[in-house]
Amino acid sequence: LLDKSEDKKKGKMKNISEVDTQLADLETRMIELKMKKAELVKGCDCDEEMIQKLVRKQQKLEVYIENELKKAKIEENGIGTKIQNLRERLTETSRAIQNLPNQGITLPTVQPSCLQNQLLDFIDKEISEKEKELECPVCFEVAVAPIF
Repeated sequence: LLDKSEDKKKGKMKNISEVDTQLADLETRMIELKMKKAELVKGCDCDEEMIQKLVRKQQKLEVYIENELKKAKIEENGIGTKIQNLRERLTETSRAIQNLPNQGITLPTVQPSCLQNQLLDFIDKEISEKEKELECPVCFEVAVAPIF
């Protein structure tokens, strides 16, 4: 009977040590899980900060776009008014032209000699520039035809 009682006691002590081992393992696992939870919470906080920052940026952009749309609308109205004014002026000008008597329209004439002088000056200048391009860099003589 004593042996049985001692065997029971040893079995119970063995069970107690197994339970203690399991408790220690569970406590270690609990500590690990708490650390993992803390890391996840920290990550969530960082994500929340990023979300708040992006929301603020989005709101600023929405306000900016709204302001730009208002400016564009105002500019569009101004352009529309200018177009309407120009159309009215065009209509008035067309009526005025139709109401004019059929007289020959005389354009101011430019004297041909003035145009010829300008043309000759331009051609002389171009020829001078081309001659400079054909000068020999050593002796500064202008090359003559045929150039190979």
